Order: sequence, then structure tokens, then C-alpha cells
Amino acid sequence: SGGASGGAAQGVETGKVPTGTPNDCRAVAWDNPGNVEIPDVVAVPADAGSKGHMFGRSKGLPDDYLEEEFFFTGTTPAYTTRLVVHRPKDPSKFNGSVLVEWYNVSGQLDFAPEWAWNRDYFMREGWVHIAVSAQAVGANALKTFDAERYAPINHPGDDAAPAIFSQAGALIRAKSDVLLGDCMPVNALIAAGQSQSSFQLAGYTDSQQPSDKVYDGIVLHSGLEPASNNPAVPVFELFTMTE
Repeated sequence: SGGASGGAAQGVETGKVPTGTPNDCRAVAWDNPGNVEIPDVVAVPADAGSKGHMFGRSKGLPDDYLEEEFFFTGTTPAYTTRLVVHRPKDPSKFNGSVLVEWYNVSGQLDFAPEWAWNRDYFMREGWVHIAVSAQAVGANALKTFDAERYAPINHPGDDAAPAIFSQAGALIRAKSDVLLGDCMPVNALIAAGQSQSSFQLAGYTDSQQPSDKVYDGIVLHSGLEPASNNPAVPVFELFTMTE
């Protein structure tokens, strides 16, 4: 919907800015109703570390889509972990919606099924996709992959994962200019998880989202249902594994 002041000024309800059209690049106002901590964030240089590339990099991306990695650090709980951003290079191609995926760690490392299966759709429709290393096993596997690149990673354990995921969402809302660049105001923030991470996200839906109020909707893909038939935000449930 037309949450962005720039989109409203241009009469574009989705927040997409027509190419060549002057745009009000101010971030969409968000009052942080759950008073969630906004973590610090730094970009990870593309060639950092001994490997010279990030773990889990995507191959075959078109020239008009970017893949960038960031570390973010919070104090309550104390942690440093990472997120990976996939976004259109041209701000006018952004549709205003961000899917935030809780990395699946069934393989004892980070994997983003929603990006792997749906990236053509995301890129065609102008979505931003952001994957979050919310769980300890995935975060720690980064250090095994490249101890130099991922030296700052410090994950206190999975009890901290819900708070980390909330703070990741708050970071995206509050510092979209840092993560996405200029003129990419975030209108909708949707959380998603598949299988193992969907189980984690179902618990988050029950316990964390009602108080933190960070996400506008949640996609639970082949995992548990929410405990409540009236969750705090709209929840889309997919029961099957390989559609």
C-alpha cells in the first residue's frame, strides 16, 4: 500500500518510482511500536577474507541485481551476525516490498530456500530479498568457511535467535538507506521461513511478533501453524514441501 511519502506524492501506491521521475527519497516513517533495539550495521567488502567472496553467494545473477553482505551487532542480547541483501540496482525497479528470510540450517549451515526457488520471481517483480543468519549453527559455520572474513561473528546461541530476527527487521526499516541505498523506501516487510526455519518462525509468530511488531506479515512454508487462529499479523501457511 502507499506508505511511502514519495510514492504517495507520485500517485504510486506500491512505492515503485517510475524511471526518470523525481522522487522523494525519504524513508517510510516507522515509529518502532515494540521499542526494538536498532543494531549497528557495517558492509562487508566483497573481496574480504581469504576466500575473496561471501559464503552462499548466488551464481548467475543478472547485471541489474546486486548481492551484498552486512554484519549487524546488537547489545541485548550481545551478538554480531550477518545478513545478505539481494536488491535491484536501479531504485525505480524496487516495488517497495522486502522479504526477510530466516536462513534454514538443516544442513548445519545457512541456506535460503525461498531465494533459491523463487529468485526469478523476486527479480522480475522488483522485490528485495534479505536472508538473516538468525541461528548459531549457521553463524558459526561462516567462521569455518572463512575465519578471516567472518571473524566478527559472535552468536550467543539459539535462545537469542528471535530477538536477532526482530532486530534485523527493525534495522531494515530504520536504516534502509544503508542496506538498500538511496530512494528505496520500504513499504512492506514480510518474514519467511521454510521447513526447519519455518518451525522457528512459527514460534516467533506466537511469542515475539505480538510484542515486537516488526513485520507486516509472515510466510510459514512447510512448517508449524501458529498457535493462535488470530495471529498478530496476516500469516500465509504452505503445508507442502516441494511445490
